[in-house]
Amino acid sequence: MMLSTSIPVLQSLDQAARKDLIPIKLGVKAAKFAKQTVNTQMKSFKRYGIFADWSNPYLTLDPKYKACFSEWKEDLLGPSWDFRHESIITR
Repeated sequence: MMLSTSIPVLQSLDQAARKDLIPIKLGVKAAKFAKQTVNTQMKSFKRYGIFADWSNPYLTLDPKYKACFSEWKEDLLGPSWDFRHESIITR
């Protein structure tokens, strides 16, 4: 789950909507919020004259980056890290 984008999504919901929310629906709403935020930031960056490969942005919510991280996370961080639900927990 994307914790940093889940917080504003939860804050935007009323109590009744939060009560019916399950984790998978929160993840979908958080991904939608993240994509909207990226588009807003991208427009601002372009307006400021920042050059980048705008047609191929690096998005951590993109599954290809998650898959890549899953392949080398133990090599990168070592065996002293524990991964549960794609979250890093120290031992």
